[in-house]
Amino acid sequence: FFIPIRFYTFSKKKDMYYPYLRGKKFELLTLREVNHNIYNNPTKTVIPIIELESTTKRGVVSSFENYVANDIPFILIINPSIAGLNNSRTNITNNIINGPLLNYDNYFIGYSVNHNTRLNTIDTFLNEFIDKKKSLLHNSRVGDPVALNNLLLNHNVHHNIFFNGRTDDLYPTNFSNIIDKVLIKDGFIRARVNAEYPPEDYFSNLHNTFTADGYDGFGDYLTIGESYRTGGGAAHAVTLHLTHGNTPDGIRVRHFISDDIVGRTRVASKLLEALTHLMTFVNGNPAVDITSGTDEFRYYFD
Repeated sequence: FFIPIRFYTFSKKKDMYYPYLRGKKFELLTLREVNHNIYNNPTKTVIPIIELESTTKRGVVSSFENYVANDIPFILIINPSIAGLNNSRTNITNNIINGPLLNYDNYFIGYSVNHNTRLNTIDTFLNEFIDKKKSLLHNSRVGDPVALNNLLLNHNVHHNIFFNGRTDDLYPTNFSNIIDKVLIKDGFIRARVNAEYPPEDYFSNLHNTFTADGYDGFGDYLTIGESYRTGGGAAHAVTLHLTHGNTPDGIRVRHFISDDIVGRTRVASKLLEALTHLMTFVNGNPAVDITSGTDEFRYYFD
């Protein structure tokens, strides 16, 4: 499956959207196949944040080669918090940064910090990749944010990325506006199982409020959600998710569930059932945005 990246309607002269992806196979393929105009649009820019679960799985290196060939910007986290296969800092450095990205400049090396991260550890990271652009991801409050801010101002740091609910509201104010501030918020309400999704959920209004809240950009986890799982198998029910309704009240997400929700077989038939419900909704609601995502759904439906 592919993962549609929603192209939000912005209000500022230049706005930035940072979708957060866990670097699974189909997420990496999505960045390759989506319309490349969204990445370097004069008024709207998408910069994906990539947290790899592996550097050695098939398609990982070729995906980054494709990003380089198409001048796609992104943030690559060098110290993933997820437990993965061959996704250590050393593997990412050797296989990706010193591999396909060796002579590439249109990306940022991201570094995740939390309450246990010491300033000298951050300083070591900043000096290790002295010629690379960098981003800092704040997974929780760092002990001395004022000292950290002073440290960052002396290096090539372009983003301070904060996660909704992981720090207090005043924590981001410790950091200079010289470095872009980004807020990531999970708007996806995950059901226990696919068959239990309601017809529709509220998703987010962050694209309308992030500037008033003091941020230069915003992001989310698409219609995947923050929850991370390894492995998995065929589901009893197939559910497709479609964000829609870009209004002052915000974005909503519609869920389309297959008619057959029993057993782990007939996956292709279940997908067609869910896709039929989705296309019926799109065709019957002219107000729904026609995007590269809906075009892709229509392609598979036809």
